[in-house]
Amino acid sequence: MKRVFLFSITIFSLFLFSCKEDSENENKAALKNQVKSKLSEEKTKDIDTINSNFEENTTEESVFIKGYFYSSTKIDTLDFKTFSKIKNVYLDSIPSFEDFEKKVDYIYTNEIEIHITNKNNNPLKFENASSLYFIENIGDNNNDGLDEIAVVVNYADQSSYNNCKIYSYCNNNWKLLFEFSINEMSLFFENNEDFIKYKNSIKDHFEKKGNQWYYADIEMAYEGTNGVAFKKLKLEKCK
Repeated sequence: MKRVFLFSITIFSLFLFSCKEDSENENKAALKNQVKSKLSEEKTKDIDTINSNFEENTTEESVFIKGYFYSSTKIDTLDFKTFSKIKNVYLDSIPSFEDFEKKVDYIYTNEIEIHITNKNNNPLKFENASSLYFIENIGDNNNDGLDEIAVVVNYADQSSYNNCKIYSYCNNNWKLLFEFSINEMSLFFENNEDFIKYKNSIKDHFEKKGNQWYYADIEMAYEGTNGVAFKKLKLEKCK
């Protein structure tokens, strides 16, 4: 009788644990939707204007970056290219549109991708995108001899919720090592002073102090913290 009682207690405990885990997963999903909802903003002409100013101010170094991406002994250059899957060609540029919806329609109709690559290796591809908001060689943070890159993509959507993604090249492909959510409005600048100040970082989200990178995931602001707290960036080795 005692064994039956203990067995029943065990089953009941497992049931409670399972319910708690399901509840936590549902809360996390609801939290993510809440953050996206709060940051869902229509990209108006004003925002497009700010973005175009940002891209005009983007220097060559922030689009074409150098580093030890494929080998620990040879410096390589990564290029930024616009590709149409439907036409199977690289494009010189995307046409300008005054209407944002027309721009989105063009991107989806022509299956536009952004490629980060060089001539000799497989590209890193981003679908339904028009450009890059941010790309930076962040050095070797996992001590594998190769540099990682941090990327924020300008997707064809109407939300300022975005992600900064960190990649490394291994086994002949780019691998996603880590990502954290940001408000992409942090990447828009109304003056050159701010552009220069945050040229190699993301305001309120990603910065380097000494030899250490720190990140701030915007979702943390909705988990009971006071604002968005910075944490040390820790990356595992590429597998």
